[in-house]
Amino acid sequence: KIVIRCLPKMSTNKTYEGKHWSYRSKSKNEMYQLVRLQTKFVIDKPSEIDYIFYWTGRVLDSDNNSIIGKMITDILTNGNDGYRQIVKVSYSSKKSETKENYCEIIVNEIS
Repeated sequence: KIVIRCLPKMSTNKTYEGKHWSYRSKSKNEMYQLVRLQTKFVIDKPSEIDYIFYWTGRVLDSDNNSIIGKMITDILTNGNDGYRQIVKVSYSSKKSETKENYCEIIVNEIS
């Protein structure tokens, strides 16, 4: 299990409702630094990924976590996230019991 703390709350709906490409690019660069400061883990075998997002305040709908999950998947796979490598991804949302936004990532290698 990997835990990424201090996540920015970014909704897929908000990100793609006409935001300029530079906004997405900046967000991805910031996410890369955040993730790589907290883990060096690399997914290099066919796997399934389960993301559990914990949010303070209003909890995002599960599918609205997909933009953050996609960024993290790209980072953890070094961009090698094709359908043969990442077989399944799931997202769920919960209310944070702490005063921070964070994500638990469970990677299940497929043999």
